[in-house]
Amino acid sequence: MVITCSPLAWCLTFALGYASDEYDDESFAHRIYDRLASVFVIVTYVTVPLYILSRIILIVLAFVELRNIPPGALAPIQWVNVLPFIH
Repeated sequence: MVITCSPLAWCLTFALGYASDEYDDESFAHRIYDRLASVFVIVTYVTVPLYILSRIILIVLAFVELRNIPPGALAPIQWVNVLPFIH
């Protein structure tokens, strides 16, 4: 969930920051975009370490699962013989 949703929050942070710069400082839209951007900046600071940790955990799990490969996992597939460029 963190790996999927974090980049969306990061993009929203930049988009809201850019949108708040497009309006005057006293306008209502500028204040709304500025406050939403500040909320997403906090979300970004929380999710960046979680994102890095999640990616590391996925890499470690992939290598841990390589220890217990089922016997037929590396067996050749029958339909490969039909395709001449794979031989």
